Amino acid sequence: MRVETSEFILEVPGDWEQFPGDDAEQLQFHSAELGASIVVSWLFAQVPREKMLEAAQAVLDSRIRSADQLEARIDETVVELFDDEPMAHALEIGQTSTGIYRFEGWVTEAKFLSLWVGVEGDDTGRAAGIFKSVFGGFSFYIP
Repeated sequence: MRVETSEFILEVPGDWEQFPGDDAEQLQFHSAELGASIVVSWLFAQVPREKMLEAAQAVLDSRIRSADQLEARIDETVVELFDDEPMAHALEIGQTSTGIYRFEGWVTEAKFLSLWVGVEGDDTGRAAGIFKSVFGGFSFYIP
């Protein structure tokens, strides 16, 4: 599957199918073969460089609150500001009662962009392979 928008490119092998959603700034996909889901979302905003790290932390804090409501176990979190690119980054990896997920969010001067991947089951090796494939096939435009 290859999806190309004005904001990102997502190219992943397998039986991924897009399913409808109500949000014009969000795309959702599912692979029955892999037992996995992808959600890509974006929100346009003006974010000055000096606020990018703070904005990325706010994104992560929101994800952590969501994880708490789902009674998820969070295994790893990271928030960082890149020196060589005009961008901040947030990462969360965790587990719910039904699977393993990885979330990454990026803050640029013009938008927030998020990629969430959920894998059914508790096989961390299988999930890591799916994460590598999806995140490796994802790129986006930095305005």
